[in-house]
Amino acid sequence: MKKIICTFGLLFISNFIFAQWTTTGNNIYYNGGSVGIGLSGVTNRLALKQPDDVTAALKIYNSSNRQAYLGYSGTYFLDLGTVTNDNLRLGQITSVGSGNVSFFTNAAERLRINSLGNIGIGTTSPLKKFHVRNGTSGAAVDTYTTAIIEGEDGRLQLLSSDGGNNGSALILSNLNRHWSMHQKTSNQGNRLDIGYIDASSGDFPGSHAVSMSFDVLGNVGIGTPSPSEKLSVNGTVLAKKVRVSNTGWPDYVFAPDYELRSLSQVEKFVKENQHLPEVPSAKEIETNGQDLGDIQATLLKKVEELTLYLIEQDKKNSSQEERLKALEEKNQALRNEIDRLKKK
Repeated sequence: MKKIICTFGLLFISNFIFAQWTTTGNNIYYNGGSVGIGLSGVTNRLALKQPDDVTAALKIYNSSNRQAYLGYSGTYFLDLGTVTNDNLRLGQITSVGSGNVSFFTNAAERLRINSLGNIGIGTTSPLKKFHVRNGTSGAAVDTYTTAIIEGEDGRLQLLSSDGGNNGSALILSNLNRHWSMHQKTSNQGNRLDIGYIDASSGDFPGSHAVSMSFDVLGNVGIGTPSPSEKLSVNGTVLAKKVRVSNTGWPDYVFAPDYELRSLSQVEKFVKENQHLPEVPSAKEIETNGQDLGDIQATLLKKVEELTLYLIEQDKKNSSQEERLKALEEKNQALRNEIDRLKKK
């Protein structure tokens, strides 16, 4: 009798438990309550607990036994990936709808990939393939722009170790041409170079022709990577207008107390030195170059001195002309007197 009662009891419990599961052919599903695997007292529809920090909580197999997993590793890391180095797809796989993929931290959206494939960081409305916003800028976006860095103070910083040789670089390229804005480390002169890159050299972007260079002293070089002045140019400069700021303009040549060399003194100096006084020699120009402001002031000084020589010479000429005129008048008077005496 006891055996019969126990048998009926087990059948009743079994029927009660399995009565909550429904089977349809090879399928089984559960319509009510919660399911916990590895833990009890769950309130979610399905809750999984890993036995350790290594074993994934959930593994999914395909017909070829390739595996994907979801679980925690360590204390704070959630892992989602594939076991067999397969590709991982995340997001809206089908073309139905126009949903976004968003990533949150601290209950705030930080990154979004919209339905057009644009990636936004700090913005929920990325306008281009890559759009970073820090605050607001309100600036217009160019039609051909691919990436945007936007903010009240929009900045892009490229960092590299100063112990390296190549440093940070911004490469501007199309299919056939490559240009570089290249920050050299202290090992390479500690400067910023802008130039054309020879991509075929195999030293990309280290080997390139420097078009412009900036050093830490504020010197700028065009055609030279080693500027020694505020602007060093290795080549020809073509300009419609050049303005040189200078002091000591030689108007003092016309002052009453200016001591003008005599022409005999100038002649002696030229014979001994083969150049004018205060004018650099050819050797000095070849060695040190010429200061445009100084040379222009010196040349003007020589022109002004030449003007004084001409004025002085003109005075002498005028005096000689007056004396000659007086002599001619006196000579004419003498001729007239001689002619008068001959007629007597």
